[in-house]
Amino acid sequence: MLKSKGVHWETEVPFILKHGVYVKKENYEIEALQGGKVLRTRVAFKAFKVKYGEFFSYLMLSKMWSEDEKLIEENGILSVDLVKDFV
Repeated sequence: MLKSKGVHWETEVPFILKHGVYVKKENYEIEALQGGKVLRTRVAFKAFKVKYGEFFSYLMLSKMWSEDEKLIEENGILSVDLVKDFV
């Protein structure tokens, strides 16, 4: 790309364009009208460089994002706000 377009792939191309954005559901809690908390799901976008290993195999095949924040941070998984980060 550097020779043909004059764009340096490693420094000028955003991370989400190089590695893609993955979409899955995640759980979250909200306050119920009658009191207490209710568990709901929503769509969440995350970007990461896929590496080979047991964690990434589980992550790619699971229906929902892992709720273990420590595992997510250790493996370099970024939450993505497509409107703010890309537009």
